[in-house]
Amino acid sequence: MLPALRRLIAAAPTDAPSAADLALRRLAQLAPDEARPLILREIHNPRRGATLKTLGSLRDAELPDLDDALAANFETSKSEIHAALVQRYATRKVAPRILASVDDKIGVMACRQQASILAYFLRVDEATGSTLLDRAMTSRATGCWRSLNEIAALRMTPVVQRRAIADLDNPDPDVVIAAIQTLGQHGSPAALEPLRMAFERWHTSWADRAAELAYSLAVERPNARQAMVEDAFRQAIGAGQRWLMRADDLRELQSLCVTSSCRQQIGYMIHDDDTRITLWSINDSEESNIELAQYRFSSIKALEQMLARYPRGTAFVVQRTNQAGDVTAAISGLLKIAAAYGLSIKEP
Repeated sequence: MLPALRRLIAAAPTDAPSAADLALRRLAQLAPDEARPLILREIHNPRRGATLKTLGSLRDAELPDLDDALAANFETSKSEIHAALVQRYATRKVAPRILASVDDKIGVMACRQQASILAYFLRVDEATGSTLLDRAMTSRATGCWRSLNEIAALRMTPVVQRRAIADLDNPDPDVVIAAIQTLGQHGSPAALEPLRMAFERWHTSWADRAAELAYSLAVERPNARQAMVEDAFRQAIGAGQRWLMRADDLRELQSLCVTSSCRQQIGYMIHDDDTRITLWSINDSEESNIELAQYRFSSIKALEQMLARYPRGTAFVVQRTNQAGDVTAAISGLLKIAAAYGLSIKEP
């Protein structure tokens, strides 16, 4: 396989530019020492089709030797990959250059590039990052004010969490939905209580107005968007991966629902509350498909973090499927994880 990967990486650009990127990613998995200089070369001058998933895979937190190239590439192009590489590897040293390039563009940039640059500043200069984040989130020149969750996926910090919590009381339902999703997917355990309190306030406002939340083509209902706010609360609180929600917790959550759909969906979550782990597919990267109760995980590491929240002595059953991949190694790893937390895991 290695010779074929080398040929793909070395080949001239084709109509399928992603082929070289995929080959380089696979080479990095099989022969990381051989792939490293090739990845560094690509970071210095990314070819068409290059992705952060591949070029961002080095273990280095930063690449100081490439600072000048990273900054110069962004100054020249401001493309998605150049912004992403600044976010991933640039040091604080080039922050003045990056700021000079974007200071008058925050709020009007393309969303992905803006998210990368905001994440970069939140990493290297939190004060500046906070100022730029506020500017970006208050601008309505583009739709990027809905992208707080995208920023959090790159760099979740206390600044981002505080912004999301503050936005829970925004009068614009789209702002509230973005804040809820950010906290549900990336918030710390401390985000649960603000989410719960905000849902209680929302319930108080809409408890006797369920009909206004029903979407209709025949009747204009300007408040129908609030049903999406309700569902965002349901998913964030009920299935957020930074806290554990068992059946009793879910019943309490269900009591805050206004619509029958919300109550029904939480009913399904309550029904799913068990200790069966299903390994639908296992991959080396963050592309696994694992289920436990109402939770869905993309990696064994994410599953481990949830298992750590269960009481000691909890017994789990792991179920494999035909598409599970390297399930034997996965189960072996899960047994060690369970032992470390005082849990037990067995196959049926």
